[in-house]
Amino acid sequence: MRQEGEEKPDIVYRGGNNTLNNFTPAPKDLKPGKGGKDDYGLSTFRTHDQATQGQGGKSQELDLNKIREMGFFVFERGDGHVAIRPMTDEEFKTWTATKGTGVVHPRSVMVQSARVGEVRTPEVKK
Repeated sequence: MRQEGEEKPDIVYRGGNNTLNNFTPAPKDLKPGKGGKDDYGLSTFRTHDQATQGQGGKSQELDLNKIREMGFFVFERGDGHVAIRPMTDEEFKTWTATKGTGVVHPRSVMVQSARVGEVRTPEVKK
């Protein structure tokens, strides 16, 4: 429950499980996307459906206000995609290098700490 005067959460969704590896960007996330030079980072989306690519399953709800308070740069391109990354490319490269290695990066812990819930929907059968 929010306290009086507390900011309303600004929610984005990260498809997948509540694991530190899921909150760690992959090296492919270093490349700008459709939104231009600032459109890169850990991918999140404005809706659960976007986060799960319409296939159902789990997504993790993250509060962007908390993400910003921790010093992350947030880029929203307008189609529902929201990229999260540190302020410097060097920090971002160091973070992505830990994906799948079993090494826990402090930034992954920070993102996970902004988690405020989980959404589950039935998976779409192919």
